[in-house]
Amino acid sequence: EIRRLAVPGACLCFCKVYGIYLAFGNSSGDYSMFRYTLKDNPYKAEVFNVLCDDTQREYGRPERAERDKKTSDENGWNTISMKNDWKTIYGENVKKTK
Repeated sequence: EIRRLAVPGACLCFCKVYGIYLAFGNSSGDYSMFRYTLKDNPYKAEVFNVLCDDTQREYGRPERAERDKKTSDENGWNTISMKNDWKTIYGENVKKTK
């Protein structure tokens, strides 16, 4: 079961995979989804906050990424760093434009 939330400009997704609920987001606007996923949930659940911290391959915002990392750590949420955890962002032949 996959439920997507229709929010313009956001990549939000709840997934139920093998009895585990997962939520993915990439901004402070996703915090309420993270809390909803974990609060009073009788099933195993995890949330993942994608940090937009890569300024070389993406239009990252390190200050925001640091703030989001701190909030994630305080709440026990998993973080995924675009800079450190992703081998590619857009594919081998795609280059960032100015």
